[in-house]
Amino acid sequence: PTRYLNSFIIEGYTKMPQAFIKRYAGLRKNRIFNNSKVQQQQDALDALPFVSIKKDSEVQFTRDSTNLYLYLNKQSANRFDGFLGFASNPETNELQLDGYLDLALVNNLNYGESLFLNYKSDGDDQQQLRITTELPYLFGSPVGARAELYLFRKDTTFSETTQQAKLYYQLKAASRIELGYKYKTSDNLLNQTDPAPDLTDYSLNAFTAGLRLQQNQNNYLFPIKNMLSASAEFGNRKTSFDSQDQIGATLLASAIFKLNQSNQIYLRSNTQLLASDNYVTNELFRFGGITSIRGFEENSIFANLTTVLNTEYRYVIGNSAYIHSIIDAGYFENELLNSKTRLFSIGFGAGLRTKAGIFKINIANGKSEKNPFKFSNTKVHLQLETRF
Repeated sequence: PTRYLNSFIIEGYTKMPQAFIKRYAGLRKNRIFNNSKVQQQQDALDALPFVSIKKDSEVQFTRDSTNLYLYLNKQSANRFDGFLGFASNPETNELQLDGYLDLALVNNLNYGESLFLNYKSDGDDQQQLRITTELPYLFGSPVGARAELYLFRKDTTFSETTQQAKLYYQLKAASRIELGYKYKTSDNLLNQTDPAPDLTDYSLNAFTAGLRLQQNQNNYLFPIKNMLSASAEFGNRKTSFDSQDQIGATLLASAIFKLNQSNQIYLRSNTQLLASDNYVTNELFRFGGITSIRGFEENSIFANLTTVLNTEYRYVIGNSAYIHSIIDAGYFENELLNSKTRLFSIGFGAGLRTKAGIFKINIANGKSEKNPFKFSNTKVHLQLETRF
């Protein structure tokens, strides 16, 4: 006879958020029992950062019921990530330090919630702070909420404040759609009196929409296997001299291709576009550095269109260490400067799992298409990611 799942019993992590069992893994009562599907659902739970599988699930069959036993352990998913960067100042030729702190607090309330705090400074004239919180499966529904506050300041030139709020609908375990609202303001700190300068005060109101696909894997070194994020925003920017409708778009994708147990290729692509009849400097995208195109100063490049491709060939030694190449390429346009430029960077890096966490080192050198590689442009980044 056809069997139906009458109940599931959680052993070990008894406070496991039930919404992740029902919505994320898709385990529901009174559904037709399928043993192969149960295995897939168990693997989905195992890929969550705050859950580990103690042992394979077991099924109890009685005359009139089918009961599934899940053996789960709560796993610490909090993360502290930081790095120090070493480079020479192009103006003074002196050693310059930069770095960032990245803190993630995940599922400490047994709700599946997340709180992220990121602070970054280039040691010279830029500071930025990003605080993000996310609440999944509100009231047990497939709807979640995300809010973000972003602060940026560039020496005495300009400052920027961005506030965002989103609601998302979880389609499946690895996919969701998003709708939100974004409010952004920027202040010119130079107090220029020019009626139409390239740097000016402005405010932006925009509606956002997006799609996100993410496939996790149970791998300490590389927890995300594939990811695709596409978003668009439609808004109006106001300055003291005009009001301008704008469209923005971002496409971010990454993937790991395993050639065999020890060799793999990592690809990451990030494209951003801001479409407007005119631009001001302090609304342009800022990129460059270890989180975008390596071998360049953090946020040193301004553009209204940018695309970056990061590539790595990785040689993995067990589950504790790896070495990799760095070959990055980029292209950007800045209509304010009427410039179109290609960028390249090369280098190498390594990662080592220690008792303190994952220690990483990246050494990269970047150049534009019209300039040769210079040893003095080499950037060295030391990074330590600790989970607690």
